[in-house]
Amino acid sequence: MKPDTSATLGAPPAAVSYEVGPVVIDVASRQMWRDGAAVVVPSKALDILIYLAARPDRTIPKDELINAVWKNMFVSEDSLVHSMSVLRRALGDDSTNPQLIITVPRKGYRLKGPVRTVSETPSDVFRPAAGPVDAPRNVERSIQTVVRRGSWRGLKLGALFSVAVAVVLALLVREFVSSKAAPRGDTIQFTQAAPEGLLIASGGILSPDSHYMVFAVRDQETAPVRLYLKQMDSSDLRPLAGTEGASDPFWSPASDMIAFFAKGQLKAVGLRGDIEKTIAAVPETASGGTWSKLGPILFSDWRTGLYRVDPAGGRVTAVETVNRSTGELEQKLPQFLPDGRRFLFFLRSANDGETGSYVGSLDSPQRIRILAQTTSPAIYSPAGYLLYVQDDILMAQRFDASRLTVTGKPMEAARHVSSPDRANDKMISASGNLLTFRSGANRQELAWFERDGRRIGSVPTLKDLRSPMFSPNQKQLVAVDGGPRIWMVDLKRNAATQLEGEGTYPLWSPDSNRIAFESHTHLTLYVRSVDRPAQDQVLVNDNERKILNDWSPQGNYLVYTTLNPSTKLDLVLLPMSGDKKAIPLLHTPFNESQGRIAPDGRWIAYVSDESGTQEVYVQRFPSLGYKRVVSIGGGFEPMWRQDGKELFYLSPDYSIVSVPFQPTEPPVIGQPRPLFRAPINTATTRNHYAVTSDGQRFLMNVEDQSSYLSPITVMVNWIEGLGTK
Repeated sequence: MKPDTSATLGAPPAAVSYEVGPVVIDVASRQMWRDGAAVVVPSKALDILIYLAARPDRTIPKDELINAVWKNMFVSEDSLVHSMSVLRRALGDDSTNPQLIITVPRKGYRLKGPVRTVSETPSDVFRPAAGPVDAPRNVERSIQTVVRRGSWRGLKLGALFSVAVAVVLALLVREFVSSKAAPRGDTIQFTQAAPEGLLIASGGILSPDSHYMVFAVRDQETAPVRLYLKQMDSSDLRPLAGTEGASDPFWSPASDMIAFFAKGQLKAVGLRGDIEKTIAAVPETASGGTWSKLGPILFSDWRTGLYRVDPAGGRVTAVETVNRSTGELEQKLPQFLPDGRRFLFFLRSANDGETGSYVGSLDSPQRIRILAQTTSPAIYSPAGYLLYVQDDILMAQRFDASRLTVTGKPMEAARHVSSPDRANDKMISASGNLLTFRSGANRQELAWFERDGRRIGSVPTLKDLRSPMFSPNQKQLVAVDGGPRIWMVDLKRNAATQLEGEGTYPLWSPDSNRIAFESHTHLTLYVRSVDRPAQDQVLVNDNERKILNDWSPQGNYLVYTTLNPSTKLDLVLLPMSGDKKAIPLLHTPFNESQGRIAPDGRWIAYVSDESGTQEVYVQRFPSLGYKRVVSIGGGFEPMWRQDGKELFYLSPDYSIVSVPFQPTEPPVIGQPRPLFRAPINTATTRNHYAVTSDGQRFLMNVEDQSSYLSPITVMVNWIEGLGTK
């Protein structure tokens, strides 16, 4: 069929807006709303919806959609399917019971229900006055009501909402940044979307003087990342030169420079692009920077601790160290307090009673726990509050930064807020009476990738699954959600069944009939038959945390990791016959973890930091001996191909690395070769990926792509609205 060329994406029909049920699409401004809430989708997904809306009276063949949306580009049908999936997810439309977009099998797509077209020009409905905005108070109040209550839908045109937001921003933010005191009045909330064709890749970080906001964006097609600068009292939004590959931006105390991390370096740029410098070489996993008014910069490497460096460059030195002998797992998100010497940071521990937000000091090794929130780091607001997320609600609690005391009851600041985590691009920032955050939970999904890094699909379950493990027969996988609950997924039907309501670290038996797991609460190891779930067998009950690593191919051993106060992380061998008494496998002064047994049962790959850096090693199994390092420049999470002739691991920058391995005596270990950089969700988990038996496909924990569609929310006068929700 010849494609319909009566209307192109670049020049839509006479209609400026389409109404498809509860969805309004403003073609001119390329904005969309559902039930009064802004919906942001990638450019190609929006193009698909516009094309369908312009042709509501027929089914659009897939080839026609691909030719129209991806003009002059060679793409497969997978690109259309993926974009359609993203569009449906953003609109809350279920493909099994569609309310908006219908899939016509073997033909294409069409919209469900009538499409109403609107031909008026938005600027004719609402046109702001030229020059500086000086709206009367009653106009300002009416706009506040529109923004706060979402009552704009009665006006039918989405463009009105955009212009109203711009006016509110000019009125309130200009008033705020030009005065020392925050303006009083209603709390105003609006969103900052990504520039056309781009996706937001970070939270919006406010400058200390509240004049600017910086955030990272990435191209939705080629995925490079760079920083954009937003001037808060105008519509000015521009890219910052020299910030390609940037992540985790943070401000200088004078609000004149922005520091960030890129490709193993800590860098800084000026607001006008006149200054660009490299401060220091840092680990690939460095993040979470903060800049003291007294000079030093502090940043985190969540695996090892907190570090300081002078902005002029020089030696990087440790300030806080992750003490794994006491159960500490990570330290992150440092933030200097007003005195410039003390800082807030988040510590996560295997002992829940030790997890929380702490205050440390550049002058002392002592630390004080301020908040014991176990799920969300606290963010400091210079207005005198600590901000943290509890059950998707942003809470604010008064904090005296000089006395280090928390007072009063927590007050609700906003709802549907993502917990602050730089790894998931969901930072919270506060400056004066301005507050920014991103909405939605930090959800993960399991996505399929080819060896060349092409994403080819996902496991379409409704569960927030992680730590996938394939069954040896490759028909099923087990994974856990945040409950933590254990789920079994039938890979042919993509159907998930809950196996355990309170468990973690599941492993398959070699015959694919049983799973081993640990009770999260009782710290007990069990074995359960998949067919007879009521008949659990207790393996170990010693009241110590155990992370199951592997089940030997012959079925005679389990390998798991424990934490010993004197020897740190150790590998333990558990015989599956006889008295089943645990045997130390690797107990040294260093950390050993992530043991994976080769398919022939003669070798074990594991991770150790004995060199000062996490590296992947192999030794004989179970007798040990002939120890060899496999990775180069750091590595973790080893995985074997099913024939034992290839070993995979993750590099510090989360690239999948392949190492040829010949299981001879002695073995022949090849040169590591990176395959592709994995878009892995770096939230702590046992394993971030699994590999198929032939080594051709990878299933990975990645962040749900809908999270990239979430705009940055900005609240003005947020303190005025505390506790009024």
